Order: sequence, then C-alpha cells, then structure tokens
Amino acid sequence: MMFYEECTAMLRGIGHYERSHRPWQAYIDDEAKAEIDPRWLRSKPWSGVISRHTTPGMVKECEKLGIPVVDLSDKDPFPGVPKIRPDNLALGHLGAEHFMERGFRKVGFTGFSNYAWARERRDGFVEATDPFQSRFRATEALDKLMLGETLESSYMRIDSRGVVSRQASDVLAVDDRNVAAALSYIREHVCEGLTVDQVLKHAAASRSQLEKKFRRFLGAHLKRKFGECRLIASNSCWVTPNIR
Repeated sequence: MMFYEECTAMLRGIGHYERSHRPWQAYIDDEAKAEIDPRWLRSKPWSGVISRHTTPGMVKECEKLGIPVVDLSDKDPFPGVPKIRPDNLALGHLGAEHFMERGFRKVGFTGFSNYAWARERRDGFVEATDPFQSRFRATEALDKLMLGETLESSYMRIDSRGVVSRQASDVLAVDDRNVAAALSYIREHVCEGLTVDQVLKHAAASRSQLEKKFRRFLGAHLKRKFGECRLIASNSCWVTPNIR
C-alpha cells in the first residue's frame, strides 16, 4: 500500500523477485484506501501486503484476516510485523564522507527534525565528521552489552550502495590546482586499475611535491588518500562497472 509516485522502485523489486522465484499479481493501492479505511482489506482475498504507509488499524485488520504484512514505513515497528528500512545512519555517513573525500573541512546537515529518518541521517552525518561521537556511541553500546541489554532492533536495515552525486555537490574544495587535478583524476579513473604514476602525470607534479601538498591541504599521504578513494569507489564500480 503506497502512493503512486513511490511504486516504481517497489514494482521493480517485485519484478526482480518474480524472475528468480514465482510470478505475483500485484495491486497498487494508489488511493490509500487501506490507510484511510482498513476495512477495505475485506474487499478481496489478499495473499499479503507490502505497505509504505502502515497504520495501526491496517495492521490490526490484517491480523484479523490472517494476511501477512511487511512494513516499509518510517514509523516505530509494529509487534510481530517485519520491517524493512534503509540504514539511515549509514546514509548519513556516506553523505559526510562524500564531501570530506572532496576536501571540504566545514560541512553541515539540514533536514526535518520531526521525522525519525532525517534525525538518523543527521546522527550518521555527525558521527562521520566528529570521531568523538563514534567513540561515544561505541562506549554506550558496550555498556548496554555489559549490562545484559539487547542492541538489535526488530527490523532490518538495507545497506546503501553509495552516493549519486548531483552536479552541485560533485566539486572539490581544494585551493591547489595540482591536488585538485590529482583528486579529480583519481575519482574518475580509480575503477580502471589506476596507478600512482598516472596520477602524477595528470597532476603535472613530482611525487614529493604532491605528497607535501596532500599533507598540507588534505592532511593525508598520497598513498593513503589513493587507497581511500579506491575503497570508497569499489562499491560503485561493482554497481555501475562503466562509471566515468
């Protein structure tokens, strides 16, 4: 049960599942009938429900009718109902790393404070930019474990594939043309078996010169930064092998 504009990705997922399992017949509740009046679920002998806008009434009605439900909403989990959501903390990390990898040292997050998913992405963004927050959360988690508490929630989180850059954010904040040229070249060709010598040639600088500039402007050695870019890009290379 979800609005029409949200259906495309869901239908692609169902189609992909069908190709490797068995065919489904799907109905799109683009008028949100089940959300407005859960009794509508009695109109047909449904086999199951995947819902993006799950309500307590819908869950209760499905339970009465014996209809299994998978919840995709951003609300708190419903007891006994499987929930699948993006890993918003990881998304926040990716967003921050996207800018830090491009040389930005002052970054900020803007979002909706009244939505849990936005607050989770904000927390992930802050964690990635402030190592203290990561250590704090790790200590907090360990403390709970030592007290015998359980950390795992009752719902699953979907791993993020990476950042899809918009032109406005795909920039480099480095005030040195050699470093900027090297970073840009690494990002564009790292999936092609790039070597350090190729980077030096493109940046028009010797290794010692570029090493000094990397330490000055990025706070990292050339080899380390090269490895970081390769690691960050590795997932994107796997997802889109012809990336340029």
